[in-house]
Amino acid sequence: MHISDPDSLSDEEWAMRIKELEWIRTEEAKANTKANSKGSIH
Repeated sequence: MHISDPDSLSDEEWAMRIKELEWIRTEEAKANTKANSKGSIH
């Protein structure tokens, strides 16, 4: 995610960007967990 002019964002816009980033990280973690569990032997 690239913010071309961070100073132009309002507090609310910053909060939305942070929530979006948190969601992306959560989804990535889920995908990584699924991918790792498929290939491992228990």
